[in-house]
Amino acid sequence: MKKPPRPKHPLNPVILIVLGLAISLYSLFITWTVPDTNKNIMYVFTAIGALFFIVGLIRHLKSRNKSLVTEEREVATRLTNVSVTKSSVNKLQTNSQTDSQRQQKTIILCPKCRSRNYSTSNYCHMCGMRLR
Repeated sequence: MKKPPRPKHPLNPVILIVLGLAISLYSLFITWTVPDTNKNIMYVFTAIGALFFIVGLIRHLKSRNKSLVTEEREVATRLTNVSVTKSSVNKLQTNSQTDSQRQQKTIILCPKCRSRNYSTSNYCHMCGMRLR
């Protein structure tokens, strides 16, 4: 069994942004309000938080660069890449079900997000809108 590919960025960029802001602001708050703190260490934490924020922001901007056309092409190729072998054709030919029981899969567009779905789908696989 083939394993699914690992995601490129295991952490959501929004989590990195929020975490970086929280670390930076909290360490600055402690530096300014508590008189007996070691300010050098707190500034190191502020820099670490700023680094998290910048990395999250860069990852977020990179993930938004994908165009809608590229995403539509990927969905279309995922939906239309069906491998047909001789054994699967023979199984279909020898199957005793009637043609009325079989539903032919055609591709329809979701009215909300314009993604491509099979006509046998009840809901859109991208946005979840009811198709039937």
